[in-house]
Amino acid sequence: MKEDGETLVVQSFERDKWMETDPETFFITDHYLNYDYMLISLKRVAPDDLVSLLLTAWRNRATDKLIKEFEAQLKII
Repeated sequence: MKEDGETLVVQSFERDKWMETDPETFFITDHYLNYDYMLISLKRVAPDDLVSLLLTAWRNRATDKLIKEFEAQLKII
């Protein structure tokens, strides 16, 4: 979460796709040019898109064990 409380930083290998789709919601600053992160305006992002981005970012970093445990919990629900 950025200091402004309105912008979230999320890792995404597809950031160009997101930014092309809605550059006012998904964007970067010069600081993020060489990284696979993007900024998200929390006031503008659709809840389903935010959930998808957060789950994808988590899966990109989580261990296989954590992913299996998470998926097992989903089957219970």
